[in-house]
Amino acid sequence: MRDIMFRAWNSISNVMMYESDEIAITKNRIYRIIELEFYCQVGSDYTYVMQYTGIKDKNGVEIYEGDVLKTPKSDCVEVIYEKGCFYTPYIRPNGLKSNYRLGGWKSDEIEVIGNKFENPELLKT
Repeated sequence: MRDIMFRAWNSISNVMMYESDEIAITKNRIYRIIELEFYCQVGSDYTYVMQYTGIKDKNGVEIYEGDVLKTPKSDCVEVIYEKGCFYTPYIRPNGLKSNYRLGGWKSDEIEVIGNKFENPELLKT
């Protein structure tokens, strides 16, 4: 069974917060436990919550939705969660768009090279 973990991006302060001893992500709010104060409202225009996929890359880095990966099919592809599945979109040789289930990759085939919030330039290519 995989660990259920989350992280959150706050676009006002440009900070990625990982669920740990410092923050707790509940159904409706993200709290800073150390300061015991309300941090931000989940679902607001400036907060994006992303779930851990349960998969690590070839360097042992945890992969979350919103991460940008280097895979055998693409140098820069975003991890997307939709319809209960984590996947990476790619363009087939015939030009059609397709999806590849993230669980279909071997861990030694994929590498986290950034994420869409801290490294948006990776997805512009």
